[in-house]
Amino acid sequence: WEKAPRVYYVPQAHLQHHIDSSRLQLSNFKKLFLKTGNEEKKRVLSEQGTWGWLKKLAEFKFKFFASLVLYVKFALEGHPEKGRYVVISQWNTLMGFLKKEVFVR
Repeated sequence: WEKAPRVYYVPQAHLQHHIDSSRLQLSNFKKLFLKTGNEEKKRVLSEQGTWGWLKKLAEFKFKFFASLVLYVKFALEGHPEKGRYVVISQWNTLMGFLKKEVFVR
């Protein structure tokens, strides 16, 4: 028998990530979600076929419309920029899912 590796939980631990400014640009944000949607389409088609694709499409459409509701909520609370990013992420994920191929640099 091999011993399972131990996992330690340290609630006081902190992790910092350095993210360069180019990755925080809206254009990069859009590309990320286009690619995410396109890769999810490939995964679902290969694992579940057309029926899985249709279910995932319905899920992404629901999430997009839910993001519009969140946008209104954030706007009413005085934070429309938060809602804007939620809508942009869901829209681009849906568009990436529907595109034949997404190529981003």
